[in-house]
Amino acid sequence: MGCAPENCIVIEDSVPGIKAAMAAKMNVIGFLGGGHAQYNWYRQLIEGYKIPIANNNEELWQWLKVFLND
Repeated sequence: MGCAPENCIVIEDSVPGIKAAMAAKMNVIGFLGGGHAQYNWYRQLIEGYKIPIANNNEELWQWLKVFLND
């Protein structure tokens, strides 16, 4: 893609996706706004990665602004 990993932002709602982004040294935001993410065990699993979490589109936008220094 021509972009350094540290300059990327990955928005992910799956464990494999989060692991891949972290392994690639990319910034990752966990998105828990989908219906499948409403199960408590799933939320705890994703939150266990100690990454920024967005529960809805508004929170996602706020995290994107943080990463983009807006």
